[in-house]
Amino acid sequence: MADPARAPRREEARSRGLQPVPEVIATDPAAAFSKRLGWEPLGEVEELWPSDLRVRLRCHAEPALCDRLD
Repeated sequence: MADPARAPRREEARSRGLQPVPEVIATDPAAAFSKRLGWEPLGEVEELWPSDLRVRLRCHAEPALCDRLD
């Protein structure tokens, strides 16, 4: 299922020769929502945010990219 809200950002990235890889907070419901939209989890990273807050982020790739990586 395509996500129309992401289409303009995806097209902008492609016009620059880039592939969008969204990051969401791993514990946020958006992580599961992204997966339901067909975006595949690539892995998790930890980032240090202001006030020394450590946050785990889940990176996603759109299904077309995942097919090319297989």
